[in-house]
Amino acid sequence: RRANENPQTADLAHDRSKNRILSEGDDIPFLKVMGVMRGDGRIKANHRSKFQQINAFLKILAEIDEIAALPEPIRMIDFGCGNAYLTFAAYHYLVNILGKQATVVGVDGQESLIARNQSRAKELGWDGLTFEQGLIIDYEVENPPNIVVALHACDTATDDTLAQGIRWQSEVIIAAPC
Repeated sequence: RRANENPQTADLAHDRSKNRILSEGDDIPFLKVMGVMRGDGRIKANHRSKFQQINAFLKILAEIDEIAALPEPIRMIDFGCGNAYLTFAAYHYLVNILGKQATVVGVDGQESLIARNQSRAKELGWDGLTFEQGLIIDYEVENPPNIVVALHACDTATDDTLAQGIRWQSEVIIAAPC
């Protein structure tokens, strides 16, 4: 190319934004608290796959028509919540995107994770999001949840989650074994 020639401009007409529920650049406080997003709204390079996983999970929730029709407050339990990325995402989706009243409980066996997750929920001011230590099969509730979730749950956790969801006659059960 000669110095006096204009460089060709790339035609970007074929580029499309990805159809995601959460978009990079948006102000999403829970992603900042969880360490996925920087203060400027950009996703941290080492958390891009987690951001994609969160969006894939939210897409699944969005495709379940029954969720939007559930009576409020929607009650959800996430068994084996671990670091609770998806638990926080579900609460954000139900409350901030759908505009529903909801209570979400993350249940896990590791006390240190429960304490950290509870602290993060408090930092966000999300009173409807709580965390409890316990075993799935022994977990008791006063009001059965509408939604029961167990994703990547190991050993018998998926079976226990299905059993609880059926016993409680939950309207939606989302489970994926490890």
